[in-house]
Amino acid sequence: MNQAGSASRRPAVGPRGFSTGSRIVKAPTPFRRVRTGAVNAGTVFAVTAAIVAGLAIAWGVKVFILDRKPAPPPKDEPKYTLTVAAVNILPRTEILPSMVKTIQVPKADFDKAQQTAQGAGTELLKGTPVGRTTVKAIYAEDPIQKNQFEALDYPPPVASLIGEGKTSVIVAAPAASTMLQVGDACDVLCTIANDSPVFGPSGSGATAKLAKNLKVVARFGTTRTAALPPPGPNRTYTLEADPWQAAVIELAKSMGGAFSLNPRAAHGGDVAAAKADKADSAEDEAYKTVAERYEKNNRVTAMDVALLFGVKPVPPQHIQVLERMAGNTPLPPLAVYTPPDAASGAGDKAPTPGVKPADLTLPPGPGAAAPGPDGATGTMGFHNADSHYCPTCAHKH
Repeated sequence: MNQAGSASRRPAVGPRGFSTGSRIVKAPTPFRRVRTGAVNAGTVFAVTAAIVAGLAIAWGVKVFILDRKPAPPPKDEPKYTLTVAAVNILPRTEILPSMVKTIQVPKADFDKAQQTAQGAGTELLKGTPVGRTTVKAIYAEDPIQKNQFEALDYPPPVASLIGEGKTSVIVAAPAASTMLQVGDACDVLCTIANDSPVFGPSGSGATAKLAKNLKVVARFGTTRTAALPPPGPNRTYTLEADPWQAAVIELAKSMGGAFSLNPRAAHGGDVAAAKADKADSAEDEAYKTVAERYEKNNRVTAMDVALLFGVKPVPPQHIQVLERMAGNTPLPPLAVYTPPDAASGAGDKAPTPGVKPADLTLPPGPGAAAPGPDGATGTMGFHNADSHYCPTCAHKH
C-alpha cells in the first residue's frame, strides 16, 4: 500500500472534529484544569479574624474572670447578742428553754435595749433565764431584763409566810374538785363516814365546816412560786390556821375524814357570805367553845370534833349504888339511875319518875329500891358511882 493510498484513506479532520467514514466524531473541547485545594483570599481573612477574636475572648476571660482576685468583702457592722422572749410569758411562770431565744442585732438596736432597761432602773440579763421564775409579764420579742425575775434564792420557809400566833396545816384535797392559788381564802369541809357512837348511829356520815376563811400560803408541798402539781388524784395545800383549827383538822385526819376546800371571796368575802356567817351563830358558838377548850387544855378530843359536826354531848348518866350486907356477908350492890335534875340537887331529892337509860339493867331480886308515895325511887343510902363501877351492871371492877 503506498503512501498515497494511505493518505487517501485517512479521515479528514476538520476544526471541530473528524470524520470516520460515514459519521463525523466531534473533537473534545479544550478546558482548563481546576485544583481542588485552592482557597480564596476572603475565606482566609474570615478564618484569621475568627481565630484572633477567639484568642482575644480567651485572653479576656482569663484576665478578667479566671485570674481576677476576689474583691475584699465589705466591712460588716458589728453584731451584738440579745436575749429576747420567744413567746408571751405570764407572771409567776418558770422559764423553759422554748420560751426564750437569742438574736444578733446591730449596735444601734442593742444600745436602744440597754437604754430602755436603764430607764426602768435595771439592766439587760446576761446569760440564760431558763429555770427562773418571772415576777411580771414579758411580751414576745422583748429583751429580757434582770428585774423581771425572782431573786435566785432558796424557797422561803413556811414560818415566814404565816402571821404571828398562827400555825400551818396541810390538807389534801381532790384535784378534780379543788382550784386554789396562793393567797386565796377557803373553808375546810370534812366528811366522816362514822362507825363511832360519838357521831351518831353506826354507819351514819356527815359533812361539817371545821374551819372558815383560812389563807392558802403554799401548795403542792413546796413554797416555790411556780411549783407544778404532782401526779395523783389529790393535791396538797398549806393553810394558815389558828392552833386549835390545825389540831381539829389533824384529829379529823386520824378519824378517816375526807377533805374539800371551798374558795371564798378575797378579803373577808362578799356581803352575802358575811351575812351567812353572821347568821350562823350556832356554828360560831361551836368554834368558840372548841377554841376555849384548846386554850385551857392544849388539846382537842373526838367530842370537840363531834361538836363541830353539830352532835351534842350525851347527858351524863348519874348512877347511885346501894351497898348491901346480910350480916357480915356482902350482897351484890343495887344500882339506881338518877337523872341530872335530881342528881344535881340534894341527895334525898326524888328523881323524875320513869327516866332511866335503855341499856341500864338493874340487878333483879329482893332489896331493890321501892318507889315512894309519889312513885319516885328513894335515894336514901345511895352514893354516886365512881370510875370503879361499871355504868351498865353496877359491879365494881
